[in-house]
Amino acid sequence: MTLPLPVDPRARVRGLRGTGGVIAGTAYLLENSEHGVAAVTLSSSGTVAPFALLEPNTFTLATTTAGTARLAWAVDGTSSSRVEIAGPSATRPTTLVTAPPSIRTDHSYVIGRWAADGTSVFVGLDPTGLGGYDVLFGTGLTSLSSVDVATLRTTALLPAPTDGQMLCYDDMTRDDTAVVDTCTRRLVTVRTLATHSVRLISPPPGTAAYRILRSARFSPDDLRVAFSLNAGDVSSERGAVAVSDGLSGSSRLLTEFPGSG
Repeated sequence: MTLPLPVDPRARVRGLRGTGGVIAGTAYLLENSEHGVAAVTLSSSGTVAPFALLEPNTFTLATTTAGTARLAWAVDGTSSSRVEIAGPSATRPTTLVTAPPSIRTDHSYVIGRWAADGTSVFVGLDPTGLGGYDVLFGTGLTSLSSVDVATLRTTALLPAPTDGQMLCYDDMTRDDTAVVDTCTRRLVTVRTLATHSVRLISPPPGTAAYRILRSARFSPDDLRVAFSLNAGDVSSERGAVAVSDGLSGSSRLLTEFPGSG
């Protein structure tokens, strides 16, 4: 199978939920099919091939080329949820962390992304069985920790929100110092990890009908934030996209998408 799709090794998809990556001109992707989720590689020539190292029940994946080129993925097995890493040509993965028995029945590990220097992996623990608007609009993590590749030490960075919001830690700056989230209703929050300071971004004026904010993303220079707004009306869903003027304060509406009902 071939696809006329060039693979740019400089490309990086923003967001704090691993969906794949590029190593040496080859893209590593998770592909949904009638047989479930499968890992595939896509070469710069457009050739698609299976990546057999990953198990079928792998749902998030990230790559790094900082230092040693490696992949990281989260496995949601029947007896445990774990995070594994390996090089692109490895024959066996290394397990970084396994969910403890106290939570493995109702929580699963999720890959956020690699740290900028390649020494650790950012992960989350998401509740299993999520549905509804959490899954429809959620593109982030429910909690955030880092796992050091050398020491296997896990450091908790951001806890799960206390008000029940899920999948809302949306993106991280390129230098790993701040996270943007939509965990507070009708607000976008930029959190500095080292100091725990917060900066708030408000939705544009005249958008009160949009009660759900999601999918916050830093701009390429990490100086602004774009995010989606959704009405949360299952009978006639409609949405909009807004961008902030900075990392706090006001935002402006870019476009709206009318409802279908």
